[in-house]
Amino acid sequence: MYGLSLITPPSEEPVSLERAKLHLRVDDDAEDDLITALITAARQYTESHTSKRWVSQGLRLTLPEWCCGAGDECGVLRLPCEPVSSVESVKYYATTGTLTTLVAGTDYQTWLDHFPPLVAPAPSKTWPTVETGRLGAIQIEFTAGYADAASVPENVKSAVLLCVGHWYEHRGDSDDPNAIPASMGIPPSAKRLLDNLATGAYL
Repeated sequence: MYGLSLITPPSEEPVSLERAKLHLRVDDDAEDDLITALITAARQYTESHTSKRWVSQGLRLTLPEWCCGAGDECGVLRLPCEPVSSVESVKYYATTGTLTTLVAGTDYQTWLDHFPPLVAPAPSKTWPTVETGRLGAIQIEFTAGYADAASVPENVKSAVLLCVGHWYEHRGDSDDPNAIPASMGIPPSAKRLLDNLATGAYL
């Protein structure tokens, strides 16, 4: 059980409007707003499908307690998406009800190139006690995604473009109830690309 909120949205999309229009073979500007919206929707859909983030964005993970995830070592927290470039803060509500910030390196450590990225107490340390009954007692803010659109892998960009193309051509639900995953809003070719990217390693 956890919450995940977007704090700072990406400053750009993984594919540009110009590249999407080239993929769609659109030469005029009449539907630029629609195509731009489809690019954003495709980025959000593909991120959700893979538990990844494509372009750098700030997120906040909230947890009810330090021990989360069946079978996990108690206190080792899994960040629910990757890649993660940095952890900005780890905060908790102390037993007094005060939101308290822990110190990186002194109170906690990170392993960000692990799949999934991990946050754990510093060596020889344990997590402090949180306020009893507090929902979202723990808050972890971190930056996920590649540094910029140029750094996003080409197979990701291809999946985004395939989704944009499918939605542009089919501006409604699929008429074929058996056209899975097309009836779910994603073409099979994009799904194959995305399935190869998903690690299945998250909460």
